[in-house]
Amino acid sequence: MPSKRLPISPGSRVVFLPIKPKYINLILTGIKTVEYRRRPPQQPVSIVVLYSSSPIKRIVGLAEVLEVSCGRKEVIWASTSSQGGINRKEYDDYFSGSDMSCVLKLGKVLKLASPLTPSAIKRNFKVPQSYTYVDACFIRRIYDKGF
Repeated sequence: MPSKRLPISPGSRVVFLPIKPKYINLILTGIKTVEYRRRPPQQPVSIVVLYSSSPIKRIVGLAEVLEVSCGRKEVIWASTSSQGGINRKEYDDYFSGSDMSCVLKLGKVLKLASPLTPSAIKRNFKVPQSYTYVDACFIRRIYDKGF
């Protein structure tokens, strides 16, 4: 039976990412293997908590982060467009006003058997607009309750 755990690299962090439901579905099905962001994580990241934003509002899975790259948005698009699950207009709209783009390249993705509210993991948890770091206890609770 395959492991339902993702490795956390020494010295790296786990980041909680709100993502629109249509993109979450593409990640969970393996069509979208990169996640675009306007701002890069400030620390090395090894796992992403996949949170499907409104109207779902649930943690739906975890994803391994293989690499984080930032650069000119044209260069990032040229190297990742086939993996991004979005078209050029959506990409340009998202990065409007910015010359730079960041991309998280995703590896193994684990879908929770039962999607969870963030407050079921940590009382009074506030879902961030962009991202936030979570601790090992947060991840352990997801493993205990969601799989």
